[in-house]
Amino acid sequence: MNQITNIPTLGRISFYTGLVVAYITVLLAFLFLADLTQFILHGPREVHIGIFQIRKVLMVVGIIAFIVAMAANYRYRIVGWKGVTAHSFAFVSLFIGGFLLVTYIMFKPQQTDAEFISIDEANKYIKYEDEVMVVDVKGDARAYPHLWMRQPHIVGETIGGEEVLMTYCSLSHSGLAYSPVLDGEKLELKVFTQLQNNLIMFDTKTDEPIQQITGTTEHSGKNLKEYPVQVMTYEAFRDLYPQGKVFYNPPRGLRDNVTRGMLMTVINWQHEMFGPVFPTIDVEAQGINQLHPKEQVWGVKLNNESVAYTYDYFKANDWVIQDTLGGKDIVLIYYPQYRTVAGFERELNGDLISIDSADQIDVYGKTEWGELRRIPVISEVFWMIWHTFYPDTSLKHHA
Repeated sequence: MNQITNIPTLGRISFYTGLVVAYITVLLAFLFLADLTQFILHGPREVHIGIFQIRKVLMVVGIIAFIVAMAANYRYRIVGWKGVTAHSFAFVSLFIGGFLLVTYIMFKPQQTDAEFISIDEANKYIKYEDEVMVVDVKGDARAYPHLWMRQPHIVGETIGGEEVLMTYCSLSHSGLAYSPVLDGEKLELKVFTQLQNNLIMFDTKTDEPIQQITGTTEHSGKNLKEYPVQVMTYEAFRDLYPQGKVFYNPPRGLRDNVTRGMLMTVINWQHEMFGPVFPTIDVEAQGINQLHPKEQVWGVKLNNESVAYTYDYFKANDWVIQDTLGGKDIVLIYYPQYRTVAGFERELNGDLISIDSADQIDVYGKTEWGELRRIPVISEVFWMIWHTFYPDTSLKHHA
């Protein structure tokens, strides 16, 4: 296009105002909704949440403003075709990166269409030493391999007649299972972003964010019902639950391969670096510096109290820990042969059961007195993450 030197003031104002408004909207989204920007941007949590809440307005305003700018340019030829191409490329790239990439392209949840396969079939794909996250509801069990949970983050399934959402944050190394029903309404969860190196989801019906590690809604402060999850080797799952099923999610096409390649790079950095890969946590802060920030702990939260246990603490206590938390007497057992920790309430039919040895209780919770009720344990989560979201936590480790 040939530029016209005699351009009306209104034309210039329409073009440049439209561009400025359009770029402001997409830059806000890109900076505060696209998690990769947190390598360098450390905005307050409230800003990220606030931008998320108005993202639909920003999308509409941005598109309209860009159309106004392009219409003004078409009428008055303010910039040539190279300028139009450059602005279009920049706007579309920032728009996709800020509004669409994380939620709708990279991490599409599988709440209703997840695929599960038998153990015989899973043996073809999964190494025996690979870790899986296991949910057992009334003897019906599902295994979720870490390597296949990294991309969707959210997977739904009916287990033991109950709807369960398995969630996984690879940055925190935290797997938690929740009910998708809250106050009688079924949630439809998608990935929002990560803040402080932990996944934030949101309900598409209400737009309310939910922190993965706490299971707490951002505004109403309600807690999702949690199901116990055990991390163990695939070989252990195969032996303990021969009729169990395994979540199946190999890469399917270029999008999956590119996404998982990027993820593995970031995950490897997270495991290798002293501090967090996204530098939004102060690892020298009081409390966090009690342990190496990347030491993996087993966290338990009951009735507004929380505690973290280290591997050395289990070993020093002959693999059995009896404790009181949130007014409940509990026991945690580490089973070295399965590389897993199981947690249970010690009260049974009104009596307090004392478990002094792992031989007194099997991995399912069965004892000579009856079957104990399982409690959720967040297994092998990074200490810096646990302390960040549970700053008042107790820590039990063997010095």
